[in-house]
Amino acid sequence: MTDDFEKRSMAYELSSYRQARELFEKFHARYGQDPKWQSHFQELREWLGTIEKYLGITPEQKANPAIIPYWYAPYRLMNTATKSRPFMQFLEKWLYGETSAQAHLNPSGLFSMGAFLISEFGPENERATVKVRNLERFTFPAF
Repeated sequence: MTDDFEKRSMAYELSSYRQARELFEKFHARYGQDPKWQSHFQELREWLGTIEKYLGITPEQKANPAIIPYWYAPYRLMNTATKSRPFMQFLEKWLYGETSAQAHLNPSGLFSMGAFLISEFGPENERATVKVRNLERFTFPAF
């Protein structure tokens, strides 16, 4: 972000507008006819209108938000040749990689989270100790 802050911060905000519009469209397609949702949709339309003015969304972008590029996810940012690349690699190695593994349940992520699940099958007299130990082991790297 800081390598070319003005350009990249705008790209980030435009991407957030695109995602907000896509989310609105997804829910409106599903619940747009439901009277219970109408006030919510009206609030979102007003909010999107405010964001469109704030960001200077063009008529073309408003008509087709898909022309606005998505902001890169951390892994793709890490592979972008910029002066911040070494820092992004550090973040991926020490923070994002493990969090992503847990969120997407790849084998190492499932293994680290699985201790919480299987502790329920342990001997009753050891469950509390195992849960505390696993919780400490899980939270320690984040801090």
